[in-house]
Amino acid sequence: MQFKSQKDHKRRVLRSLYNRNSFFDNITFVSGMSGSGTTLLAAYLYQNFLFAGIVPEGPNIVSKNNLYMPKTDSFETLKDYKKYILAQKIEKNLFKNSLNKINQQFAELFCDQNNLIMKTAIIPLIQIDQYLNSYEKSYMLVIFSNPILNIEGLKRKWRLFSNSSINDLCDFWNVVYQSALDFYPKKRIIFIEYETFLTKTENIILTLQEILNLKRRKKIKKLQDNNHKSVKGLRGVKEGIIKLDKKVNSRQVILDQDSTDEIISKTRKVYKKLKIRFSEDFDL
Repeated sequence: MQFKSQKDHKRRVLRSLYNRNSFFDNITFVSGMSGSGTTLLAAYLYQNFLFAGIVPEGPNIVSKNNLYMPKTDSFETLKDYKKYILAQKIEKNLFKNSLNKINQQFAELFCDQNNLIMKTAIIPLIQIDQYLNSYEKSYMLVIFSNPILNIEGLKRKWRLFSNSSINDLCDFWNVVYQSALDFYPKKRIIFIEYETFLTKTENIILTLQEILNLKRRKKIKKLQDNNHKSVKGLRGVKEGIIKLDKKVNSRQVILDQDSTDEIISKTRKVYKKLKIRFSEDFDL
């Protein structure tokens, strides 16, 4: 996510000093598979609604922390990556204190809000019990997209995923989302289909506003574009405002037919469950 003012080290130190006595227990978690739209959803909410701040991939940025998570390209295999995430599970109070130290570095100065939005792909879903059982008032927004488009994007953008087989990527995709599908109580997880979010944005946003009790900003917060990078981060920002690309659903997939058929076959059951849960959460 290309919020330079959020990631800048000096500003993070300043914010952590200013917020050193603050505890943020009202967090809206935004997660999903990498490349599924987590950045767009989190940024859109942050731009339009009042939050104390946004934490973009905090565990990947703050190195001196119990929850530090090396970036995906630091791992050789998906098995090693998943094993590392699972091994991070720690005692509840230590988890909350560690996460709060991360949050203190991203909460805005002189802000009277106590709610944060935290955007991190994959990790909160595999560790969903730890995240939501530690923050009992919080919700997790889980965004998913067509697995063919998603997995093709994974292979194109990240070394770890590009070196993985279609079979392993499908298994990993299923594991990540099945973790959210299995969590109870169901009402604390809200599933959002990326492709529908693009075409029925306002309907979905109004529902989220009601469920999360969000307050609209009087003035939309301007964000920085990331158009100078071709594959990652927040894109489609014009003069600080996110412009949703309604035609993104028609993007051509660069995969052979055998790979496409394999993805359809191996992800069909989980993908169907995700779409059902989405339809239950949103009356569109």
